[in-house]
Amino acid sequence: MNHEQVLDLITVRESAATVKAEQLREQIATLTEQLAIVDTEPADLATTRSTLLRLAGPADASPPAADATVASPPYQQILAVFATTEHSGLRAKDIKGSPGLTSGRSPGRGMTRRALASSLCSMNTRDLQTVRSLYDAFARRDLEAIHACLAPDIVVEQPECLPWGGRYVGHEGFNSFIGALLRRLEPEVETTDLFDAGDQIVHIGRSRGRVVANGGRYDVSEVHLWTFRDGKVTSLRGYVDMVILAALTASAQS
Repeated sequence: MNHEQVLDLITVRESAATVKAEQLREQIATLTEQLAIVDTEPADLATTRSTLLRLAGPADASPPAADATVASPPYQQILAVFATTEHSGLRAKDIKGSPGLTSGRSPGRGMTRRALASSLCSMNTRDLQTVRSLYDAFARRDLEAIHACLAPDIVVEQPECLPWGGRYVGHEGFNSFIGALLRRLEPEVETTDLFDAGDQIVHIGRSRGRVVANGGRYDVSEVHLWTFRDGKVTSLRGYVDMVILAALTASAQS
């Protein structure tokens, strides 16, 4: 590997690291906000417990007027539910679902930190495994297995300066992209790094193989950005060491 190739590889890795850092910062900000929401749950539950215990006491026992809990809106809302309901044996979940009773929470606020982390981990692990299986399927040239991992509206984007560059949409578009690539190259993909970057899976590696037109060999660095929705790939963006690759391709076509 010559000096220019090393510098190009460093540039690619710097770009990927910058993307990852920015997306991790966004993810941390989102999790911090969700954590702050979840942390309010114990206080809300304590208010509900205190209210139910008071309501279960003697009928003539009235709380002190100075009690801040009694004066709070949640307490007054619960009292209103008990006063208007036609059912005896009212349960806590019935109170929570009663019309007009507001909890002050946004959707999903009841999710625990453990459940939230588990959900994110499970989703990221699934997407990472899908990308690994896609590279395995590409090595076998198994188009059916690849299609099974793609959303119907997948978008593939490659630099326009490449002979197979452009924007391809849907499964048919993906087929056109693969066809344009394989008419010119016989590539083998090597993954050196594969990691979750928030809403994308990032592949850093190398593409090496033979130029179809003249049998010349090539070996270039590359980055792939995979975007997912509901376990299916919706977007693939590819970046390669286009100076070397374009030069090899132009030589092969001449």
